[in-house]
Amino acid sequence: MENYKRKKRIVCWSIAAAVFALLFAYSFAEPFLVQVDRESFYGKDLPASFSGVKIGFLADTHFGPYTSREQLRSIVELMNAESPDIVILGGDYVKRNPADVPVCFEELARIKAPLGKYAIMGNHDYWVPSDDIITQMKKAGFTPLVNKNVQVWHLGQRIFIAGLDDYDEGMPNLDEALSGITMGDFAILVLHSPFYLKDKGNEYAQEFKLVDFALAAHTHGGQATFFGLWSPGEPDQFLPMYASRWRERGGVISLVSNGTGTSVLPLRFFALPEINIIELEKPAAADAVQ
Repeated sequence: MENYKRKKRIVCWSIAAAVFALLFAYSFAEPFLVQVDRESFYGKDLPASFSGVKIGFLADTHFGPYTSREQLRSIVELMNAESPDIVILGGDYVKRNPADVPVCFEELARIKAPLGKYAIMGNHDYWVPSDDIITQMKKAGFTPLVNKNVQVWHLGQRIFIAGLDDYDEGMPNLDEALSGITMGDFAILVLHSPFYLKDKGNEYAQEFKLVDFALAAHTHGGQATFFGLWSPGEPDQFLPMYASRWRERGGVISLVSNGTGTSVLPLRFFALPEINIIELEKPAAADAVQ
């Protein structure tokens, strides 16, 4: 009887060890499983000509030792296959090596978007010479949005895309980013860290009313989660703040991307890498009445 119990324990521990080994191996494979997250946003202030316009959002590439040139090129090809009209980059382009900056943007320059390409700064972009990032953005055909906004015109109508400087390493100025935008304009706010929305929700409650929705990144969806249910972080940071999909953060409807790269270790667990495609839609007149 004792031998049977001992053998049973050995079998159970062997199965557990095998499952753990498989899950551990999977975590190193998941960073290569880049998904396309397709979403729709219905905006009552959206100009009619922008209904059906697609925005591509790519963030946290972390090009360098954990993301090869071939991987980045495949991500660019994945984006182009979606035929976005506008593409926005959400920051954190390279790991730490300044020599990676021009190579990274050589690949990102391949992205095509007929209504414009725009980019913001992330915290990692200040760990290399930030001027190099801005220079290479422009060279690759992207308009840098650092505490500023642009008007995007289509068939005689416009929307605003506002970009905020990084919350951790930069000097974000929301008033400058939203300058010239008024109630009734359709405005998208792009920022790297979603925690700015959470932390500044009360302070900038009136300003945030000018924003129809926000795009953010930074969190990698938690990167290494407990089966998508929980992710380690600061005590007040819980998985919904990390997770993708639409949520209200600081009073602003926002989409936080899992991004495509990794940080610290080249692994992910139940936080699949992704690019995001947001199709803008004008709601029916009856639905737009509030």
